[in-house]
Amino acid sequence: EYKIVFFMTAKVASTEFVRFFARLQNNPNWCKQNIHHPDVHKLKLLNSYTAEKAQQIMVSPEWTKAIFVRHPKSRLLSAYLDKAIQYSERFVGEYCKAFERHNNNYDECVEKHEDFDFFLKRITSTLSEDVHWRTIYSRVDEKWWPYIDYIGYMDNLNDDAKKLFSSIRSSVDGVSAWDRIGVSGWSGNKEGDCKDNLESSIPFLGRSDARHKTRAKKKMKKYYTPDLEKYVEKSFADDLQNPFFHFDNINLSLEDEEGEISVRVSKEIDDNLN
Repeated sequence: EYKIVFFMTAKVASTEFVRFFARLQNNPNWCKQNIHHPDVHKLKLLNSYTAEKAQQIMVSPEWTKAIFVRHPKSRLLSAYLDKAIQYSERFVGEYCKAFERHNNNYDECVEKHEDFDFFLKRITSTLSEDVHWRTIYSRVDEKWWPYIDYIGYMDNLNDDAKKLFSSIRSSVDGVSAWDRIGVSGWSGNKEGDCKDNLESSIPFLGRSDARHKTRAKKKMKKYYTPDLEKYVEKSFADDLQNPFFHFDNINLSLEDEEGEISVRVSKEIDDNLN
């Protein structure tokens, strides 16, 4: 009805987008648990079509092809804090066992999995195909990237989502997806009662605010060293050096150095004035 192909990306608000599309097709379970399970979201996937039909959709100007992306430094830290820290026991049970199956030491993983350096250099490289840190660029075959019509950014999530969903309209009555369900009914209670959500005046992703970017930057400075920044820039170059993503440059160590210089200069000025 809305003619959109949306490529979900782990750690880029994917759960919220699944909920949006489930609700758009009047699925009563759009705010329930396990929304990523096909039996719950009931969304039609691209591989539901024949290869020939899927290719026709991908090249057709009648269909909007969209994806949201996130800078790898922010995305990787989010994956680490979620998988290795918040769900530490599950990480040991799943990821450390997978780490061992790749001829690595299980006990080392158990001991070091909460260390960000170990997570980046050993876990993401060994289990490189995991959707939570696999490069976003590799999510779509290279030949299809020129056909992607819309790329939104995690740093501008609210506005980019509104812009996208305002641009796609129902073939039945011409109403945009945003006007249909985006303008309200999103309480931020991800797994609460659907009725409670619907009664909210909050728009889709309305809980995200301008302070998020500042908080994210502070959090990255806490965990990243200059060495780890260089590691990400090299190992996840696919997401940083392709012609389609246009991320703001993130150089945390340089910002710290400039901040220290600024503080020193300010102090010297104060001393001279005194």
